[in-house]
Amino acid sequence: MLTEERQQIILEQLKIHNIVKLHDLIPLTGASESTLRRDLQDLENCHKLLRIHGGAQNVISLHEEPALSQKAAVHINEKKLIGQTAASLVRNHEVIFFRFRNYHSIHDSLLNRT
Repeated sequence: MLTEERQQIILEQLKIHNIVKLHDLIPLTGASESTLRRDLQDLENCHKLLRIHGGAQNVISLHEEPALSQKAAVHINEKKLIGQTAASLVRNHEVIFFRFRNYHSIHDSLLNRT
């Protein structure tokens, strides 16, 4: 099997499992442990994975991160419920600080209180 084919198998396994063990890759690729170690090193040098003891871990790159508008459009009802619950804990004349970007559900719940 060619190097590129082995490395593609490694990356595919990382997409599925997030962490792969070196000993699990041996039967999948038919390669030796030392060959797979070199493949993992090459892939780490290209910033495609992070080597860990006995295997590798998936590296989530910034270009794979969904846009804030995409994240805001999912789990809307759950976010509203969290916002309402959080707003119910805030008393009049209390000051709160938000340490995260998407606080609109809590903010809206606070503004809509009577």
